[in-house]
Amino acid sequence: RADAATTGPLPDLAALPAGAPDRRLFAPAEQRYAPYLMILAPMVNDIEDADPAAYGFFKGGWWRTPSAPYNARVQEHVYTLAWFYANARPWNPYAGDSALLAALDAALGHYLGLQHDDGSWPEYDIDERGMAPTGFGMGYLSKTLDILRRSGALPERQEQIKAALHRGMTWFLDPATTRVWQNKPLAYANQTTSGLAGASLALNLDPDPALRQRLAEGIARLAADGQSPAGFFYEQRGMDMNYNFEVMLPEMADAYHQTGDPTLVAMAGRFADWLGYNLVREPDGSGYIGNIAPSTRTSSRFYDDVRPDPDRTALNSLFVPEVPALAAFMTAREDLAAARPPGRPTPPPWPRPRSRTPRRASSPTRSTANASPAGRPRTRRSEACRT
Repeated sequence: RADAATTGPLPDLAALPAGAPDRRLFAPAEQRYAPYLMILAPMVNDIEDADPAAYGFFKGGWWRTPSAPYNARVQEHVYTLAWFYANARPWNPYAGDSALLAALDAALGHYLGLQHDDGSWPEYDIDERGMAPTGFGMGYLSKTLDILRRSGALPERQEQIKAALHRGMTWFLDPATTRVWQNKPLAYANQTTSGLAGASLALNLDPDPALRQRLAEGIARLAADGQSPAGFFYEQRGMDMNYNFEVMLPEMADAYHQTGDPTLVAMAGRFADWLGYNLVREPDGSGYIGNIAPSTRTSSRFYDDVRPDPDRTALNSLFVPEVPALAAFMTAREDLAAARPPGRPTPPPWPRPRSRTPRRASSPTRSTANASPAGRPRTRRSEACRT
């Protein structure tokens, strides 16, 4: 386990200049970074630097509850800090900022220090061995490691992250870890998938043949135990539209992007077929009504036809070349471009983004969406489903 620095006040990160951010400076595909840019300085300046026991903790309630130092999920914003530190843009005044790097170092120290000796991380209790904090954590730590290596920043932390990821994968991919691999069906398939996606990138960064084999076996097990015969993914041993469409499918797309495993394409195809029965397009083309009655965890009733940045379903577009039916349920590229804000400064108050950090994928064109088997302006089965 990594030892975190525990002393010394962190320097404040300067507020954005007056009039920033100016959306005219953003490339179209990077407009989604603006909300994160606007909260970066306040979030960094909330990092604990007075209490040695919690040094580096993202206090302030910026992401996830409970907002407690033992909750590893709160620390997932290390990726956000790393991205802004390493990526120079005309609109990013924080690239190469020493105060931002110091905050990132402290936050990583706290994050890595929360890992248990078996490789897992806690979320709701310091002694918990959690599937979600470990799975999602491996995803964001592997992305952070990739950025740090490309930028040459924090070499000691790089080695600590590499070791932490190896421990995390060893725990997560072990079929004997019943917290992850329950008896069929899997209890929370989205959480299992998050760890497979995180391991996919981690193993591309630092190959390990034994763990690579475990990963392939895990993907096969996910297909067998995490997806119903109808095509939906298991959440609390039922389905949940929000978690299926907005969390699990994007994590699957991330894993597919890293591995090219055709098992994931087959899973996406079965899900797209099920989605054609359970998202019904409104006649006016405004969006889709979801069949939420079977949902076990959330109540996502409606998906707008045009979902502006940041859109949690955007990464699903990675499957469209292999699963064209999904294009009907994605925001068309032309519509997304039209929905992006005009070039102007964005005034406060600034909302907190719903996720750790944006992930990008190219949206399908309107012609691709219209030509998909599910089709537009109606889904394939809309007429049969409507009453």
